Formats: sequence, C-alpha cells, structure tokens
Amino acid sequence: RRRWGARLSERMGGGGDDACGATSQPPVWSTRWDSGGRIDSHRISVAPMLECTDTHFRRVCRLVSRRAHLWTEMVNQDAVVHSWRSKPEMLAYGDEEHPLTVQLGGASPERLALAATVCDAEYRYDEINLNCGCPSARVVNKKDVATCFGAALMRDPEHVGECLRRMREAVDVPVTVKHRLGVRPTEKSADDSMDSYAFVSDFVDVVNQASGVKHFIVHARAAVLSGLSTTGNRTVPPLRHREVHALADDFPRLGFTINGGVETMDQAAEHLESGKLRGGMLGRA
Repeated sequence: RRRWGARLSERMGGGGDDACGATSQPPVWSTRWDSGGRIDSHRISVAPMLECTDTHFRRVCRLVSRRAHLWTEMVNQDAVVHSWRSKPEMLAYGDEEHPLTVQLGGASPERLALAATVCDAEYRYDEINLNCGCPSARVVNKKDVATCFGAALMRDPEHVGECLRRMREAVDVPVTVKHRLGVRPTEKSADDSMDSYAFVSDFVDVVNQASGVKHFIVHARAAVLSGLSTTGNRTVPPLRHREVHALADDFPRLGFTINGGVETMDQAAEHLESGKLRGGMLGRA
C-alpha cells in the first residue's frame, strides 16, 4: 500500500493510482457527526495511548476491525512544526489505517494551527484532535505555566476555544477535543471548583461557542495535576460515566464519545444503547 511518500508524490502531481493501476475508492466511513447515511467510524474507537498506538499497533487493530476509528499517540505541536520535513516518517501510516485521527499536544494557537496544517495538507489525516486530558507531570507542571498543556488546559476554556478555532480555520477536516470531566490540584484537595458537572458543562459550552467544535471525547474522570502518576490518573479518580451521558442530554446538537473504564465491546454497547452518545472509546484494559 502507499505510504506517506507516495501520498506526497501524488500531491506533487505523481498520480493517485496504486501499484496495480487501480484507482483508490472512496471510503465507506465518515468522521463527521452527520455522516450522510454512511457509517460513523466514531461509533467504536481505540484510544490514543502513549508508546502503544503507533502504526504497527494500528495495523494489527485494522486486522480486527475495518471500521473502528483509530488514533495516533499524542504528538507535540513543536515536533510536528520543526521536524516533519527532516523526519517525515514521524507521522507516517499505511492507507489501511484509515479512518485515523492524529492527536496534537500543545498550548500555542499559532503553532497548533501550523501543526494541524501539516497533518492535513501533508499527511492527510482524517481528523485532528487537541489533547486536553493528559495528566502527565511533564506536560501539566512545566515551570512556565503558559507552556503547560494536556489536562492543564481545562483551567482556561477560553484559551482552549481559541486554540481549536485557529486549528479549524487552518484545515479542511474535522477538529475535535479530548478532555477530562475536570481537574484537581492534588488527589486529596478539597478544591473542587474545577471538578464538578457545572464546570465541565461550562467548559463544553465555552469551547463550542468559541471554536465551533462539535465532537467532545470525554474521559469520565477528573485529572489530578500533582502527586499522582499518569497510571494512577487512569485508576484512582472515580469514574463518573453518568456525567458524560448528562452532557449528551444537555447538548443534543453536539457529539460525545465516552472514554475511561470502557474495556469491552459489551460495555461500549451498553453506553450506546440510549442512542444519545456518538461513540464509545476503548483504552487500556
């Protein structure tokens, strides 16, 4: 199958046929909420997982399902902007991996827009996502607060909205956001001002109004920004699946995918029974 280099050649005028001379057929899936009668690939998706969901893992997943939506690992905005020419393999993938979302990490509206442009124009990803859920100390506890990203971005919904607005303006594919239900300074902190349904509801509303983004992938836990490991952040904060379903009730014109504690297809199906959620995302079991 064609790799990234062949796709770039096609963009430069090298033609769009494969090695056998057959013209590529349009996909039967759609990454958009209104799929026009086609299959919405987000019905079931595989979560972005660091040091896991690389191109090799994704190709194995594709052997299991032709339609599940796959994701890259999170890629830093600056790595894309500064390295894609010298290391084009960084974001390379096989055509069989579609439908495929690239997840970006960062906090600069300008650089996120540039990175999104590269992912769309040069790599042709189906969708671009902004990570607002990673709790790793390496991204949420930087000395320069302005450079913190991941779950730390939830503290400033207006800024998230601006980042996503700039990303949407830069590309022709859907832009989405993946986030938590809220954030806490520490596990034992009594400060729940940013960890409540009212907070996440306001976050969704502000981000949607500022950016126009309509698909929210929600990890049904809060993120603890200090004193808890990344692994702990996937298990210690309690799951609150009902709040994700409540978001779907309160924002019926938006799409919500539930993530966190969804480990089997049966569990995903249970969440999707109401018909209000757009999809279920399976992660680490």
